[in-house]
Amino acid sequence: MDPLLSCIRGEDKPEVDKDCEPDTDSTKSHPSWMVTKVTSGSQWIKSRDYIGVPTPADFRLTTFFIPSLEKREILVEVICWSVENYMREFDIPPGSPMIGETIASVVASRHRDFKPMMLVTCAAGWRTHAVFKPDDVRVKPIRDILDFPASVYLGPLGLPGLLAYFSFLAACDPKPGQIVLVNAAAGSVGSVIAQLAKIKGCTVIAFSAFRERCAWIRELGLDYVYQKSVTVSAALARQAPKGVDFFFDCVGAEFTKGAIQHVKENGTVCVFGYNSCYARRVGAGAARCRDPYRFLHMHKAKVQSFSLFDFQDKFDAAETQILEWMVQGKIRYRETMFEGFHRLPQALKALYEESSVGTVLVKSELIEDLSTALVEL
Repeated sequence: MDPLLSCIRGEDKPEVDKDCEPDTDSTKSHPSWMVTKVTSGSQWIKSRDYIGVPTPADFRLTTFFIPSLEKREILVEVICWSVENYMREFDIPPGSPMIGETIASVVASRHRDFKPMMLVTCAAGWRTHAVFKPDDVRVKPIRDILDFPASVYLGPLGLPGLLAYFSFLAACDPKPGQIVLVNAAAGSVGSVIAQLAKIKGCTVIAFSAFRERCAWIRELGLDYVYQKSVTVSAALARQAPKGVDFFFDCVGAEFTKGAIQHVKENGTVCVFGYNSCYARRVGAGAARCRDPYRFLHMHKAKVQSFSLFDFQDKFDAAETQILEWMVQGKIRYRETMFEGFHRLPQALKALYEESSVGTVLVKSELIEDLSTALVEL
């Protein structure tokens, strides 16, 4: 049996509902009446506002009803979930489902371009199943990516990698010899930025929170790697006495306050998040995290802001280039993988612990691996 067909438990092929008539846009090779009788799924709901680092007590597991598919809709079953810091930052109201990027398998379809058993990336959030209308929302089929697992579409080939690619190469236009400062450099975005900087001939000064994370990014061949216990001002005074050209900031707070003073005149600061703030209590602590940016006018620095989806028409070309660098060994990645849908809250908490390195993911307990073998139907 094809590896992909065996990765989902249950029937090898979807059950056919003979009472459902095909749509006018269906074809014999992909009958739109191929549907599975899945009527409910599970989801994680945010049960209360976070106080500091999210804990399992901040979520509750519920069941939801899956409606019948309408024309040009698909039903997917999620096989892998990403866990990112933005899930802590976004103002998700209590009682709402958690958001997030996922890899899923199409289990039923009334859309001619999406066949059952096709692997896709989609924003299903913390749900086991989801219904999408691909004409209206982003649902992307996973293409052949050689020997890499499908999970790379939640890391270097997914939104983290694309964010790194366009923010650094398109927005910053780096030149060989320029100095790039990256904090949270072992994360899914920071690690790709640091490696892109090396590809472009830049000097990279990288910071990360924990010893194990620093050990990994040293393997990437970065020029200088520091743990956060080292004062950023002291490190930059030693390694970049004339200042840094680019500062990619995922941390905020005291780190940013020290780093901004070393940004060159007309340098660029790219802000991706406030990791140091996410662990603080709500209220005044979170507000103080943004205070360092009041220093920007003193250094004539530019803060670059853009929407990743402004570049959506260039995603395929960017993925092709990133994949080429991955094959060449110029971009490497790490994953911290949890198993089981029930472990999503634990995985989110792990973002703030030494045990996690690289992209934090949760794999469905219903699959053996994340093979990307293509299926011929």
